[in-house]
Amino acid sequence: MSTRKTVTVRVTREDINRGIVANANSCPIARALRRTLHARTVDVGGSSFTVRGATYGLPVKAANFVARFDSSDTVDENGVRAKKATAPSPFTFRVPVAAIE
Repeated sequence: MSTRKTVTVRVTREDINRGIVANANSCPIARALRRTLHARTVDVGGSSFTVRGATYGLPVKAANFVARFDSSDTVDENGVRAKKATAPSPFTFRVPVAAIE
């Protein structure tokens, strides 16, 4: 039986700048999750992500960010449309994942 732990994921300015729209493994959230979880591949889709064969839910603010980022809207850390002159800001979120043995 696997144990769960909660991790804090930091989406950085670099994640946002290098993120690729509508790319499940290279959006800002996926980049941040890969770094945090030390994983080669993380697939983000809608309100969840898959890593090492297990699927987990994303918190609302992360899922909202993905939706806005993928639609090419400028968004803030809560997934809310920002002013056109304002780029998305770095933010953090927490997710429970299986502990790596």
